[in-house]
Amino acid sequence: MNRIVLIGNGFDLAHGMPTRYNDFLLWYIKFAFNYASTNTFNSKLFLVSLSTDVIKEGI
Repeated sequence: MNRIVLIGNGFDLAHGMPTRYNDFLLWYIKFAFNYASTNTFNSKLFLVSLSTDVIKEGI
């Protein structure tokens, strides 16, 4: 039998796992900038473009 055990209430943080919301946001921003180094990253949160040929439209 296969089982998945989900443990909460600080178990992950007590063992030094980067599972806080802040950790997720930092990962997401790093991912976006790494992706933008070869493409344009566009999500509902923000647009990242490291290219100079992208025209910025008004908000």
